[in-house]
Amino acid sequence: MKKHSKEELQNMGLPEPTRMNIEWFGLGGKSATEERTAFAKRVCCVYDYDNVSKQFFLRISSGELIDPYYTNAGIGKARLATFAFKKVDSNTFDAFVKYLKSKKRTDYTFARRLLMETK
Repeated sequence: MKKHSKEELQNMGLPEPTRMNIEWFGLGGKSATEERTAFAKRVCCVYDYDNVSKQFFLRISSGELIDPYYTNAGIGKARLATFAFKKVDSNTFDAFVKYLKSKKRTDYTFARRLLMETK
């Protein structure tokens, strides 16, 4: 197999390789350092040049959103890591991240209702 130089590969017009950026959101809507402490996740895939694909995920327990401030306040990191992420739409994701930042129950209720509408 012939090895091509970098210059030759650029002249072929091949697309850039896919890059994936993952953001995790923890308590307070702040960036989490690892997945096991996160309640929400945003995955951005950058394809050819300007094409960007965004996917949104929230941690779900028994079909319901995890409530880190009230209902599931005492949940530990080990137990939190056992709950799976579920893919949601951007409106549900934004509402839940807003709740993580504000701690207002109305924001949590709105995110729960949006999640139920998309089921």
